[in-house]
Amino acid sequence: MTEQEFTNMIESASLDTLSGLFPAMDVNSVKIIEEKKGYTAKVTYDDGVVAYPTFWSKSKKQVYLVVLDWAIEIYKQATDKRNYGLLFYAHGYNGRLQDETKQLCERRGIEII
Repeated sequence: MTEQEFTNMIESASLDTLSGLFPAMDVNSVKIIEEKKGYTAKVTYDDGVVAYPTFWSKSKKQVYLVVLDWAIEIYKQATDKRNYGLLFYAHGYNGRLQDETKQLCERRGIEII
């Protein structure tokens, strides 16, 4: 499946269908929040951890995809007292990989820190 075909499939899916993907990820619920920068999420995990991840998108559907893709990093960010950005939890101190991931996300319409 090409990236465009995947994008088309997601765009045609309902928000209920997308939110139904999460029980397998230990994510209990995802609430879409509209902010000045765009949409983001309030993510509640099965163990009671509540996360407000540091990313924004212009698309509500894209928010679900980011949460699905970044569920582990969002959880780590929410439970770590150091308050680093999601890119740190994905790549540690590797600034080059953080920059590459950030640029890839920006091309897809996602601002992530």
